[in-house]
Amino acid sequence: MKSRITWVILLTSIALLAVALSAFSSFFVDYLWFSSQLQADAWRRTLQQRLLFYGLGALMSWAAATAGFRIAAWRRKNYILLNRGPSGDAFFHLAAALLGLAVGGPFAQPQWKLWALALAAPESGVIDPVHGLDASVYMFHLPLYAQLLQDAAFLIVTAALFGAAAYLAPLRNLAGRWNWRSAERAMFFALPQLALSGALLLAVLALAALLARFTAVISGSADNISGASYLDAHARLPAYFLAAGLCAAGAVALAICGFLRSWRPPALSLAALAVLLFGTLQLYPGFVYFTEVYSSEAIAQAPFVRRSIEFTRRGFGVWAVRLGRLPSAGRFGAGALRSQLNLEAIPLWSKQEARNAFRQQQSWRSFYDFNDVDLIRYQIDGRPREMLSAARELNRARLPEGSRSWEARRLQFTHGYGMVMAPVAAAGAEGAPQYWMRDVPPSAARPGLPGLRRPAIYFGEADNEYAVVRTALPEADYPLEEGYAETAYDGMGGIEIGAGLRKFFIALQFDFWNLLFSEYIKKDSRILLNREIRGAVQKIAPFLVQDSDPYLVAADDGRLYWILDAYTVSSRYPYAAAVDGILSAALPSSEQRLRATFRGRNYVRNSVKAVIDAYDGRVRLYIFDRNDPHIRAWSRIYPEMFLPIKEMPASLRRRLRHPRDLFMLQAAVYATHHGEDVQAFLKGEDRWQFGTEVVQGVQQAMDARYGVVELPDESTPEYVISLPLISPARQTMVAWIAARCDFRDNPQANRFGEIVVYQALRSQAPPGPLQIESLIEQNPDISREMAEWNQQGDRVLRGRLSVLPVDDSILYVEPIFVQPPKGGSAELRRVVASDGNVLAAGDSLDAALLALAAASQQDASPPESPDADLRAVAARALTALKRAQTAAGAGDWVEYGRQMTELRTFLNRMVAQ
Repeated sequence: MKSRITWVILLTSIALLAVALSAFSSFFVDYLWFSSQLQADAWRRTLQQRLLFYGLGALMSWAAATAGFRIAAWRRKNYILLNRGPSGDAFFHLAAALLGLAVGGPFAQPQWKLWALALAAPESGVIDPVHGLDASVYMFHLPLYAQLLQDAAFLIVTAALFGAAAYLAPLRNLAGRWNWRSAERAMFFALPQLALSGALLLAVLALAALLARFTAVISGSADNISGASYLDAHARLPAYFLAAGLCAAGAVALAICGFLRSWRPPALSLAALAVLLFGTLQLYPGFVYFTEVYSSEAIAQAPFVRRSIEFTRRGFGVWAVRLGRLPSAGRFGAGALRSQLNLEAIPLWSKQEARNAFRQQQSWRSFYDFNDVDLIRYQIDGRPREMLSAARELNRARLPEGSRSWEARRLQFTHGYGMVMAPVAAAGAEGAPQYWMRDVPPSAARPGLPGLRRPAIYFGEADNEYAVVRTALPEADYPLEEGYAETAYDGMGGIEIGAGLRKFFIALQFDFWNLLFSEYIKKDSRILLNREIRGAVQKIAPFLVQDSDPYLVAADDGRLYWILDAYTVSSRYPYAAAVDGILSAALPSSEQRLRATFRGRNYVRNSVKAVIDAYDGRVRLYIFDRNDPHIRAWSRIYPEMFLPIKEMPASLRRRLRHPRDLFMLQAAVYATHHGEDVQAFLKGEDRWQFGTEVVQGVQQAMDARYGVVELPDESTPEYVISLPLISPARQTMVAWIAARCDFRDNPQANRFGEIVVYQALRSQAPPGPLQIESLIEQNPDISREMAEWNQQGDRVLRGRLSVLPVDDSILYVEPIFVQPPKGGSAELRRVVASDGNVLAAGDSLDAALLALAAASQQDASPPESPDADLRAVAARALTALKRAQTAAGAGDWVEYGRQMTELRTFLNRMVAQ
């Protein structure tokens, strides 16, 4: 028996030691990694605050439990039934300590952020018109006050439970006395203490009612109005004040009733309080609604609707919008052709088509992959040129069978290599992208592109497995005709493995035996970890929300850098609508990730630009929006974490762009909150939608597009991200929204992020993207060509439609790709261009635009939008009928059913018009 106990103790000790060593090794490696990122001070400050609040939470929980128990122990001495036998004091003290360590500490630990932000937050300069408070009070101070009330309620309940248990515990020692009657008598004796605890809870509830007067400014009661509505301002705010008074009076009454030694007075007082609160918070607002709002809602809610529109646009940075007039259709001619920009800047290749082509033509080995394609502009030949850019990253899952050992995966194949660049508006031989940077080692085929001095990519978007570099085993740099070029890492990324206990604890965190005993590991070997750039930024600054699309750029110093946009967000900006409801509905159905990332948020700022060295992995966080109170607060909490934007290298500042995720949110905000008509806003009658296009035969909402554009009333081209907005009833284009992406060092000339909206006159609205798609589909020449390609076994792929204001017209451009029957990358075969009136096609962009200019001059009179729309729908209905007849003749009843469904849809649309 003794030997068995000895073995149990020994094995338990070994298990506890292993857990302790593993926890310490994780702690130690984290510290080394933060030190390598020059963020050791931030790591220590976070650790200190977490330990401090954990200790305070544990101490206060223990103190509340002990106080409740001590008061009960002192009072029960006067009650003979509870003053016999052992009282179990030691057990209660142990339970109080465990409660503090297991519940109180973890409950309080995350609250350090609330305190830090509330103490460091500056004013925003935006004043709430109801209470006259700065918006920072709602974003930073109210969350802390609400948390303090929760903490108080937790401590009061803890004290009450421990006090009640202290009254009941002695009964277990009395034979025959433990029954419901004795428990009821014990609780009757405990009534004053329990009533006092209830009174304290009511006092907390009174403070919560006062706090609700301010939170009503954030979350009001009206469905279509964000923040306080008429009912909130004129009924609920006074009701909350009255409810606070009732709760305070109820607290006093409950405390007094507790000493009457009867359950009836406390119960009656609580019941009366519940009835009064129901009448105050429910019946009275309902009465005000039906007497003052129901019959004249638009008039009553008008100031609150305008306030909701204003603050929603402020919350998402869509307040200072530059408005212009959108040109009408059918004016494309020689004036537009004179701009060389038109021939070089309109994107033909989408990310998906370019990625497939890059994989087929530029991977070089199966274990290289292009995880994403980015759109970046470079200054080439004195003009901005938009480039398709992709990093050739390592995919360890595709390593050859003979190269999957631990040494090959961790020591030899350690990095990707180089990047590919191609202009978005050109195609090379056989319809492939026209590569301006290609191959390994990378070679630039165009003057003006930066040369790559450090083409190796050790840190990227996909690979998060650790690698060990500077070992005795040479690394495979890039593939040769036979074998690989060899290299040795000479950067300062990662952490040095060293020797002794340092090596032991690092090995314990990863592959213990391999790292500890491998003959290739040297003292100065370095282990690269947290290699996935999004994870690295998240580890350093977990309070930032990241954009979904980091992009790789080549700097003038010959190094590759990842740029990742990061946001500060809030769900407590007053009167602003959150990404829920109408804002969520305005986003395309495919944007589930965007909805999940920003769900419930009503304030978003692109306040940080993160730059990550692809070779060293060094993360630098640059403050991009100094007006954002959130980042100003965090920079006070972590002064060493952030750098001013002026310290970013100039070549990287020239590559910055307005983030796509933020722009999609801003477009949704403007589509739903652009109007001033209160009645239309309340009924949802003046909401716009994102344009709709046909991609590979499927209708879908358009995505935002980057491009170099010469905006109307501007004389120089600039880089923008844009999106057409349509009227859902008529499918005509009502606006074209864009955000500027060119960063200027001069603050007065810098208009980066400015929202530009060109709106159409209702009588001259140009065709929407879906109407242009119908024109393309009904064009006999284009339809015949696509049918011939399909008959040859090729797969016809219709690319993404671009919609741009050019000169004094609207230009629509769509590429058509053909994919060979045996697979392979798609080839660009045709470019279709339209000005909204006529259509033309060519083998290249310049050929299509020349043909369009000629056709537009022949037919200069633009059609009226309603008739053009009706003709387009009728043409599509006729095509669906012909296809249904053909399918029926061939016995293809599945296709027949599909075409008849299409026909019914088009006929219903014609009836609706």
